[in-house]
Amino acid sequence: MVDKTSIKTSRDQSTAQPVVQPAVHAGAKDSGVETFTKRVQRTFLMICRHLFNGKVIFLSREHMFGKYSSIVFKFAKKSPLLQLIKEINIAELKSIEIITKDGPDQYISNTDIESIIMTIREKSETLFIIVSDKHILEEKIDRLFREFAENQVLILLIEEDDVSRFEHWIHEDNINACLLTLTLLARKIANMGDSDKRSEIIINRLQKSFIEERIDKVGGISSNQIRTLVKKLSFIMSFVRTGGEIKENCEYIGISRKTFYNWMNEDSVFRNIIEGDLVTSLKEEFPEWYDTDEFSDNQETWEIDEITHETI
Repeated sequence: MVDKTSIKTSRDQSTAQPVVQPAVHAGAKDSGVETFTKRVQRTFLMICRHLFNGKVIFLSREHMFGKYSSIVFKFAKKSPLLQLIKEINIAELKSIEIITKDGPDQYISNTDIESIIMTIREKSETLFIIVSDKHILEEKIDRLFREFAENQVLILLIEEDDVSRFEHWIHEDNINACLLTLTLLARKIANMGDSDKRSEIIINRLQKSFIEERIDKVGGISSNQIRTLVKKLSFIMSFVRTGGEIKENCEYIGISRKTFYNWMNEDSVFRNIIEGDLVTSLKEEFPEWYDTDEFSDNQETWEIDEITHETI
C-alpha cells in the first residue's frame, strides 16, 4: 500500500485532471475485485519506486476517443529504469507515465494509440508505457517505432501477460527482472529500423538465450550489476550487426577492451554466445538465405571469427 502522504497531484493545463485515486469503471467498486487499472498502477508503483522515491501524480485524461488513467513519476531521471535506458544510449528521459484505458473494455486499439500519441507528441523527455488488457499485434509496435523515429517520443506497449510476469517477479523480490525486461523492450522500439530480417532473428534468439539464463536470478544483484548485464547484451547486439569487430563494439557501448576480455573470462554464458557458431543453425533452418549472391558477397558480416584472449 502506498503512503498517500507521499502522493501529490498536479494540474495539466490541457485535458488532464488530477485525481488522488486511480479511476475505476462502473460496477467495479461494488464487486470488490481489483480493477485492471488499479492492478497496473499498483504494479508500477512497486517497479518505478524501487530504489527511488520520487513524486507520483495520478491523472485522468479524457479525449474524443475515450478516457484514460495515468500514473506519472515526475523528476525520475535518477530512477533505475531511466538510468538503464540512458545506459544503452536510447534516450535521456526525466519522467515516466503509465497509461491505461478506462471502462469495461481496456484493450488498446489503433484508435486509442493515435488518440494518445496526439496528446503526448511534444513530451520527448517522458517514457510512456501503455498497458492493454489483451494481446498486442506487432503492427502496433511498428507504429510506436515510427513515432520514436520521427518525434523522439519513446512509447512502450505491454499487455496483461507482461503485468502478470511483473507481479510474479515482484512477489519473488526480483524487481530487477522487471527493469531489465522494460529496458529491452525500449531497445526493441528504438532499434527496429536498424536491422534486416536475418540480424533481427539472430538478435532475438541471442537475447532470449542470454536472458533466460539469468532472469530469475537477477533479483539479488546490485543496480551496477544490472547495468553491466545490459551493457553485455548491448555488446552482443552490436557484435552481431558488425560481424565481430571487438574494438568498434567496445567503443560503441563505452567499455575498454580489458573489460570485454574480463567478461569473456568470467561469464561463460556471454563467452559461449560470442564464440558460438551463430550461422550454422540458421543455415540449417533458413537455407534460402545463404544460397544468394547477396549473402556470398557479405558472408563476413555473419561469420564470427574465433576470438583470441589477450592481456591488455
